[in-house]
Amino acid sequence: MHEADVSDAPDDDILRLEGIGKRFPGVVALKDVSMRIGRGKGHI
Repeated sequence: MHEADVSDAPDDDILRLEGIGKRFPGVVALKDVSMRIGRGKGHI
């Protein structure tokens, strides 16, 4: 598992995920997935 380091995130990124994975028995659903969300690019 990887940890997020917010000190390295550019000012316009409000969320950055790197190296994410998800496994189920017998299946790798996600492997080494990265995602960035910039300021003003998402609604919660």
